[in-house]
Amino acid sequence: PSPAKLSAILKFFHTSLTAHPLKDLEKSLPTTSGISSMQVKDVLQALVDENLIRVEKIGSGNWYWAFAGDERKRRMQVLKALGEEREGLKRVTEQLKDMVEREATRVREENGGGEMGDLAQPIKRVGVLKAKKAKLEEELAGWRDGDPTEVERRRGLVKDTKDAVNAVTDNIYTLLAFVRNMCGNDKDAMQFIWNEYLG
Repeated sequence: PSPAKLSAILKFFHTSLTAHPLKDLEKSLPTTSGISSMQVKDVLQALVDENLIRVEKIGSGNWYWAFAGDERKRRMQVLKALGEEREGLKRVTEQLKDMVEREATRVREENGGGEMGDLAQPIKRVGVLKAKKAKLEEELAGWRDGDPTEVERRRGLVKDTKDAVNAVTDNIYTLLAFVRNMCGNDKDAMQFIWNEYLG
């Protein structure tokens, strides 16, 4: 079912403030959410699997319920997990920035303090990606009342940003290793290659 239909089902549970047997739900959910009665059992199981509703076997049948407070608690747990993930990403990003800056400084010192040409561009790219990540972190504050689909989409954006930062960092190290290997750590040869091909 579409997110709108799932939202309608959850709204039904939150506003009814009671537990419902499967038999009643097979009658009421098709009219309130627009799903067929044949889909009710599968949709309910999917919602149970995602911890959006609860189920308990009472007597011979299953009873289903969900309260708005449960949804808020679940969202707060998701928000807390995202906050912890964000903090971890911040630490990793800072470590990567420090590593890149140390390597750039070391390479400049090896080359007599000269400019490294295109080395500035990957470092600039890291800065752009960090700015993008900061923007995504600002948007995190608005997620408190967002729907779970949007939270997952934005979690993917944070992961993509982290992957992009890692890729740029890998490219910087690869470029530096390549030049170093070509020159056999000869500073004059390294400076010549930077000036000739990358400058």
